[in-house]
Amino acid sequence: MKKIYSLLTIALASLSAFAQTTLPPIIDSSIVLTKTNSPYEFTQNTLVTSNGKITVEPGVSVFSKTPINLIIQGTVVAEGTVTDSIRFEGFTFKTDSKTISTNFQYCVFQGSTTAGTYIIYNDGASLKFANCRFVNGYYSIYSRGGTVNTYLTIDNCSFVGKSGRGYPIYSSGSYTTLNISNSQFYGMYSLYVYGKVVNVERSEFVGIGSVNMTIYKTGNIICNKFKNIESGITLNNYSSYDTITIKFNKNLLDSVGHNYPMLKIYGTTPQVKYPVKIDIHNNNFLYSYATVKLLIQGTNSTPTTYTEINATENYWNTTDSSKISDYINDYSDNILIWGKVNTNNFLLKPATTCFEVLGVFEPTLPSKEVVMVLDLLGKEVSEVKSNTVYIYIYSDGSKQKQIIIE
Repeated sequence: MKKIYSLLTIALASLSAFAQTTLPPIIDSSIVLTKTNSPYEFTQNTLVTSNGKITVEPGVSVFSKTPINLIIQGTVVAEGTVTDSIRFEGFTFKTDSKTISTNFQYCVFQGSTTAGTYIIYNDGASLKFANCRFVNGYYSIYSRGGTVNTYLTIDNCSFVGKSGRGYPIYSSGSYTTLNISNSQFYGMYSLYVYGKVVNVERSEFVGIGSVNMTIYKTGNIICNKFKNIESGITLNNYSSYDTITIKFNKNLLDSVGHNYPMLKIYGTTPQVKYPVKIDIHNNNFLYSYATVKLLIQGTNSTPTTYTEINATENYWNTTDSSKISDYINDYSDNILIWGKVNTNNFLLKPATTCFEVLGVFEPTLPSKEVVMVLDLLGKEVSEVKSNTVYIYIYSDGSKQKQIIIE
């Protein structure tokens, strides 16, 4: 038996070991950060004013030796390429309703697992990240909703944690629209997202402590893979709009902690005034050892009525209807629970799903270290055995199957 951190570990090179260009504390005009003069260093809190604009060329590295804030009231354009990414390390991007514009593509954000630290701290701006990689952030993206509609878009991005710490995305706000697509999440404490509209599609979650989504109006959780989610997946619905619609379709769920439900739906009554339409369809609930696969939770103030939840045509890893019934905890078990699940027409074999994640950006960095090792079922292992295939997750977010032969 070998401890995993004695294998294939390469120390991550520090950007501060190279000659660097120092950036001014106030940027009130347009500047271009060139690859020729890279790396660039922030030495104190820095403000990009409404007249300021930073354009970052492909291949540039920007860092700070001490925790500082880059406060953006103007514009930041950081557009790397698939072969020449942009790297940020050691500081926090702070955006708010004053921010004019940001554009992040093919960027690598190196954070810290120190509690309470941020890579992105957003307070009311609309942000988009495409083909980006977040490594070891306690809060990789922390986004507070404002009083106007805001949009947070994550596409083809990956989030890699260390030792189960941190939140890849922590968002709030009843005016927020959150779109996550084609992305990967590994080895972090919890995904916590909260918004008027929550769309999560074609993404992969592996080795996460919990996945929590709070939905005020519309939720579409479609074509995702959830593996080794310790506390399971929770969907909260809050009756603030005339109708709440939630679709949880074509997902794969496998592995949870002892006595945790694989999927929990939380809500409250009255559902007549604020009706809830929940469709749980064509999913694969694969974990054989789960005590409860679908838990409905929340008070029912009118025990003579309930809200029906459509959970037809799912695969429960059994064709025994009595076992399927045992996997469900709802109004049938307790009339003080607001929802009753319909599991009719369950599938006799696994559903054909669309959870494969394609085209996620994998940058080339000067060095990387192993941050987590998974078995082929997606469970984290603390020790590896010889002659066994494992999935190694590296600090730059890349992954590779490895076998140690003795």
